[in-house]
Amino acid sequence: MSPDVGSRRTQPGITIRPRLPTDMPALCDLLARQQPVSQYPIKWPLSIPVPDFIQRPGESASFVAEHQGQILGHVAVRHGLGGPRNEAELTTRWAAGHECAESDVRVISVLFIDPEWAGRGVGSLLLRVATDAARDGGGRPCLDVVVDSKGPLAFYRRFGWVVVGEWRAPWAREGVAVYLMILPSDDEVVRHRGTRNGGMYLAATLGTASVLLDWEHHRTKDSDEVKVIAALFPKDDLMVTVHLLLVTGQQTTLNPVLETEPLVGS
Repeated sequence: MSPDVGSRRTQPGITIRPRLPTDMPALCDLLARQQPVSQYPIKWPLSIPVPDFIQRPGESASFVAEHQGQILGHVAVRHGLGGPRNEAELTTRWAAGHECAESDVRVISVLFIDPEWAGRGVGSLLLRVATDAARDGGGRPCLDVVVDSKGPLAFYRRFGWVVVGEWRAPWAREGVAVYLMILPSDDEVVRHRGTRNGGMYLAATLGTASVLLDWEHHRTKDSDEVKVIAALFPKDDLMVTVHLLLVTGQQTTLNPVLETEPLVGS
């Protein structure tokens, strides 16, 4: 998905409304026009008709941003299962991140905007409306973002989204993975278990060369706390516990307390 990653202001006169069947030609044109700028979709041209990419099975809500009759962007919400990709594995992992039933997973997808309107709050508005729709009836918001999409990743993190895993997407170019992200509710504990080949995102955040094996993410209205349960330092074969990463607003404070012990079976 390709939001306006630099947005800080909202342009007056933007309307967010449900998508109509008559919007599809303009949305297909907009998707094609913004793709060279955003690289979304990552695989272009598509192997399926463009309308089938925009409107997918399992869709529960869809919205467009509009200004004076001009369509500026789009976003959709759908149930985790179904769609043009086999998402059974993803739904299971999203549900594990939220610790919820798979039937509660709601995927925010097909978020794209007119590049000429980037930085004017269009993506932020669409994301907020889609998040509310995803949470309607007890749904749990989830999404995926390509690992090397640094701008969109920072955009989602600014709104409280957290990474709970990685996935090698069969539709992506060779070597490209996607982050699986969820938006926790207040006081929700997010647990993630990675592998020796995963978890590098938080390792980079912590500024270490470790590969994380397990961590918990506690989110409240005022702060984020990430506790690394275990990490592997391949060089020294040590098991390390780090406490804690505290994020309040835009300020990040890292207070590491290292507890080391030999890694059994390494």
